Amino acid sequence: MEGWIKLYRKLLDSTMYKSLNATQREILLQCLLLANHKPSDWIFQGKLCTCKPGQFKTSIEEIRHRCAKGTTTKQVRSALEKLVMWRFLASQGAKDGTIITILNWDAYQCEGTCEGQTKGQEEGKKRARRGQEEGKKRATNKNVKNDKKDKKYNKSNKDLSALQDLWNLVCGKLSKVLESTDSREKKEIIRLTERPLEEWKRVFSKMAKSDFCTGKNDRGWKADYNWIMENPENSIKVLEGKYDTLTLLDQVAL
Repeated sequence: MEGWIKLYRKLLDSTMYKSLNATQREILLQCLLLANHKPSDWIFQGKLCTCKPGQFKTSIEEIRHRCAKGTTTKQVRSALEKLVMWRFLASQGAKDGTIITILNWDAYQCEGTCEGQTKGQEEGKKRARRGQEEGKKRATNKNVKNDKKDKKYNKSNKDLSALQDLWNLVCGKLSKVLESTDSREKKEIIRLTERPLEEWKRVFSKMAKSDFCTGKNDRGWKADYNWIMENPENSIKVLEGKYDTLTLLDQVAL
């Protein structure tokens, strides 16, 4: 394979790139390197098709084989799903492989002068819209299900960081959030669809004031960030006062 690609430094500042781990960043780079620069013909589902610039036919196993030693099939599949969620690429599955389309390819990889690049950016935007529409039409049932899920979980990394910062600020007596993981981000997104940041501030405040949540119980157990993000029931219990500390007046009344 010959040729080269353009890699812009502003990628380092993008929210998408910052959300990827090292393996996912390598897979992003592999997709850019594997994408066709010129149209090429290939056979797909028994028909002669044309692979457009920015597209390539591959498989999960092929991408895994091209990555660093130790990369797993699960990591490749998870990375592709995340890049689809970020609208970096579109993926169409089939029995004989997977068709990957790099969205906005023309905007960043077109050849020629600045004038040509500007034209390519405009064409890239149009093509991205067409690619998304075609991807929806051709997607399998599994991909359709994932598309619906992606539309529901559309909170930005800025929202997730704000939620973590709010926890660290309000719940100073409890363990702080230091890192983000895919599993944690997924739960944070779901929780933010259930209640806004303003309500989470109230939840965290009640937890910080609760003797039970801060370890003053017969087990010495302390609530943490993962516990409150685990399911919707825990925050409901906190708001309903299940873990509130009883005042002396409350105890006399009992």
